[in-house]
Amino acid sequence: MATLADQYYIKALDNYPYDLEISLENLNYALSSDRDHAGANQLMAQLHMDYMNDFRNALHYLETALASDPYNLNVCYSLITLFIKVKEPEKAKKLLKYAHKISGADSGRLFTLEALNYEYQKQYLKTLDFLVKALDQTYNEDETENIKTAMKRVKEKLGRNSKYNYISNNE
Repeated sequence: MATLADQYYIKALDNYPYDLEISLENLNYALSSDRDHAGANQLMAQLHMDYMNDFRNALHYLETALASDPYNLNVCYSLITLFIKVKEPEKAKKLLKYAHKISGADSGRLFTLEALNYEYQKQYLKTLDFLVKALDQTYNEDETENIKTAMKRVKEKLGRNSKYNYISNNE
């Protein structure tokens, strides 16, 4: 049976990101009912990260969610993304390694996140390696196209930088 927090979380999720005001209201109700609700904390963090650029509060919500449910993959994906955005590559790597071990983890998505982590560090050859792995582990057309677009973007970055271009042509 769904708890009151679950019901409010589902309402928030149903309206996210199309009606942020209703989502936020329902998330506040969910968290007032159960402050450790992993899903509500993850979605609140996502809202803070994506729409408010409030990474400190996003981190708080994600840490609360992960402590509450350490096997929640959506929490892991969001926290990895946050670590990448705030340029904490070692924390992202550590959580990526952990997330790969969780049953049901989307390997394609995790490899894509690993690629993004390397791209933020301007390690474009490693980025491409992980994008190839992601492509091999992706099973839907939208994600396949997103990965191919990312590959194109990274190859263009390689082409603009002669140092990387020299390395990639001589491997």
